[in-house]
Amino acid sequence: MNKLGNLAPGTVSRLRRGVFLDLEATGLNEGSFPIEIGFAYIHTDEVGRDSVRSWSYLIKPHRSWDIEAVWSTESEKIHKIPMADLAFGEPVERVVEDYTRMQKMRECFFSDAPSYDCRWLAPAMKAGHKSEASCEEISMQLEFGFKHLFYEGLYDVPSEIVGNVISYLDQTAPNNTPHRAGPDAELMALQALGLVRHLEAGTITQFESAYE
Repeated sequence: MNKLGNLAPGTVSRLRRGVFLDLEATGLNEGSFPIEIGFAYIHTDEVGRDSVRSWSYLIKPHRSWDIEAVWSTESEKIHKIPMADLAFGEPVERVVEDYTRMQKMRECFFSDAPSYDCRWLAPAMKAGHKSEASCEEISMQLEFGFKHLFYEGLYDVPSEIVGNVISYLDQTAPNNTPHRAGPDAELMALQALGLVRHLEAGTITQFESAYE
């Protein structure tokens, strides 16, 4: 039997039922706030064709957030979102609405940096719910539901092989993707779809060289 065994069904199911989420924030420091959120997922139409659906939006700062106090000019150089543009963003209530809707519709959430994304999502969820819970409590709840894309969520595929697949997909991906929540979430979903196709086609073993 091949070293990988029959690993495809569980992984394929999770990836097809997952939501890929990414956030941009005021900075990487403690106490930072989310400023943009992106969602993406794999959609299969009635004749079995796959595509990626995604959307994103800026987040209007909640009145309780002191954005200026935690704004990082270094982070702004990366995401290129001016602070002034946040005034035209969506209210935090929409973040809660979209997250809750996706939580009901899909199986799990995937992130490429769950510790950061949970930390940034927590204040939006708290403000949008008008919850009395602390950000730490909400972060713990979110962390339980999040999976680190291609590692924690795919325990039946060795991470070395997944890394080889993603490296290959990265080599063929556009190199001009901006560091923004929408494109980043969409790229994760496209990478997941590429992995799904290799698993379903039985061609995953061509990336087995690093797994001895």
